[in-house]
Amino acid sequence: MGASAAIQALRLRPGVGAVVADSAYADGPSIVDEAGPDATGLPGIFTPGIVWASRTLLGLDADAVDPERVVRDSPARPFLFIHCEDDDLIRVHHARRLREASAHPESELWVVPGCGHVGASTAAPEEYARRLLAFLDARLR
Repeated sequence: MGASAAIQALRLRPGVGAVVADSAYADGPSIVDEAGPDATGLPGIFTPGIVWASRTLLGLDADAVDPERVVRDSPARPFLFIHCEDDDLIRVHHARRLREASAHPESELWVVPGCGHVGASTAAPEEYARRLLAFLDARLR
């Protein structure tokens, strides 16, 4: 949730430049539908009721969570999206959607094979460090 929250926070901090997002989801409704049953231990048929109760009782609106829109609305900001191919919590299609949403020509997507959620830095530590530092170094000078 951290990478997606950081993307969402860009609306509050428009001066932030380049962003690295590891294992981000593209939007609230999709991630709730996909990860909700595993997170709650309940069949997916209960997810709409949980979403309704969360909105009604707690004021939590999954529809308002839309990192993909924030990326789309940030054409001047380069992003590095990192995602594990075998992530079963946040599926890799979210990273592909986020990269597609970015109009910045220097935005990148690195999909790492053979790892699960937020496992890229463990699965390929040297390449992770090299890509991360190269991306930031090129944009922070």
